[in-house]
Amino acid sequence: MFSNRNRIREAEALILDIQLLIDRAREEGKDTTECETLLNEGNVALEKALMYYPTNCIASNNWVIKAITLFKQAKECLENL
Repeated sequence: MFSNRNRIREAEALILDIQLLIDRAREEGKDTTECETLLNEGNVALEKALMYYPTNCIASNNWVIKAITLFKQAKECLENL
């Protein structure tokens, strides 16, 4: 359960980083649509992780890992615009 909590915090921190990158990219006139789609998919996965936490730690862990993966892809997408 401890690792789930840490992963959820990591996912939430990634959201903040991604939002800052989106804001910067928009200011530069870049199209962030593809990256935002990954962010939205990650948010859905994180919502599911939170729904299962703490009653079903395995399901929660699987969903938060998926969310982190999607958030990292979104961050990489934005960094490569």
